[in-house]
Amino acid sequence: MKHGKPFSHRKFLPRLDLSGGLGNGLFLFVFPLLTLALFESFAGSCRGVLESGCPLDVADLAVKGGELQGFGIEPAKRGAALKALLAEVLRDPGQNQRHILLQILDDFR
Repeated sequence: MKHGKPFSHRKFLPRLDLSGGLGNGLFLFVFPLLTLALFESFAGSCRGVLESGCPLDVADLAVKGGELQGFGIEPAKRGAALKALLAEVLRDPGQNQRHILLQILDDFR
């Protein structure tokens, strides 16, 4: 790697071949803008999910693993049961209520 003067866009940009219409030169200008717009949209979606309080992990569920013992679910199957509950809650975050999750568990057994 050559050290010295920092990279200068002013020296690089005149060398781009913009004569090809919608060629490589235009792509180099448009692609970063599209990428930024997609990233901002994705970041906004992520921010909305995080701010909504939607459970994203089994630890966020209204029912904890210890409660499954009283429901007669074997220790080896508790992880699968919690993951099934999380899948239901991810489809409909309103289901993250203890009584609803216990009903789903009853159907799961």
